[in-house]
Amino acid sequence: MKKILIIIIAVFCLVICGCGNDNHVYNEGFNSEEIKGSSETVGIEEIKKDYYNYITSGGTENQSLEEIHIAKIYGVFDGAVVFKVDRGAFCVVTEVTLGIYSLTFPDSNTPLVWRDGEIYELKDAYYNKILANDDVKQLQEVLMGSKNE
Repeated sequence: MKKILIIIIAVFCLVICGCGNDNHVYNEGFNSEEIKGSSETVGIEEIKKDYYNYITSGGTENQSLEEIHIAKIYGVFDGAVVFKVDRGAFCVVTEVTLGIYSLTFPDSNTPLVWRDGEIYELKDAYYNKILANDDVKQLQEVLMGSKNE
């Protein structure tokens, strides 16, 4: 009986946590080399290098620059690139509240923000005024799949 219960719980966890759907990610202007914002082009390699500096600044990360993979681009908001990089994550639905907006993600690997050579966690970008309320609203629309062109 315990084995059946464990199997049911495991399947439930995989279905709920392991099958996150990010089909509504905004990838317009994104290719393997550059991201085109409203008035500028940002190199993917530049963001990867800045992310590498960000993760190695604490001295505990052992990932090489070549292993860094930018998995998703959510958009460019006033020169700030919101993206997701493959990094370790817990299989738990994660909610990030930014002002009046609540953004929900299928795991703990929440998006990062790049601007002018600096990497920010999503919440830090909001509180440091890298992302404004209108940017967060647009990001929420992208995440919900209701982005209007």
